[in-house]
Amino acid sequence: GPLDGYDVQQIHIAQGRTPESMTVSWVTKSEAKTQVKFGLAYDKLEAVTEGYTTSYDFTYPNFGMYESGVIHHVTLTNLKPDTVYYYRCGDLESDVTSGLLSFKTMPAIGDQRPMKFGVIGDLGQTSDSRSTMEHVMMNPELAMILHAGDLSYADCNQTMWDTYGVMIEDLAKARPWMVGPGNHEIEYNTDGSIFLSY
Repeated sequence: GPLDGYDVQQIHIAQGRTPESMTVSWVTKSEAKTQVKFGLAYDKLEAVTEGYTTSYDFTYPNFGMYESGVIHHVTLTNLKPDTVYYYRCGDLESDVTSGLLSFKTMPAIGDQRPMKFGVIGDLGQTSDSRSTMEHVMMNPELAMILHAGDLSYADCNQTMWDTYGVMIEDLAKARPWMVGPGNHEIEYNTDGSIFLSY
């Protein structure tokens, strides 16, 4: 389950500013190296890039104190457009990593070929949510997922962000998962801060 061990989980990728970059993010329960090993062939992961970590604490009267796991981010740069890359993320030195994963970069800027996007809104975490995810995953032509807001429906219950991250992982680790805030992402921490988990 979410954050039940040292595992690399809640893996998701986000498109960079150009087709030449992609950010890989994931969560671990404990401190670990933040590394992505990647390459153009599944048996030739020759490049390694390191990133940074964040975390946050959230207190809300109905749900008490929450401490996030360690949230890892690595931005891969100088990628070739319209190209499949294979990768593993995690702590390469201790071999606590994801399995072998892959993604395809976006076409080059100026490419005139049409692209298909999956557009989702108000996903939540119900049986309908899982059905939506399965339906979207069945379409291999979707280059990117645009989640237009109201992502996890955590509504200040921070553990639901973890279960949401687990729920979307199978799709979000393979195709860029780009999000926008909805009203359900407005979560007020007791210190007055908002959008911490978002």
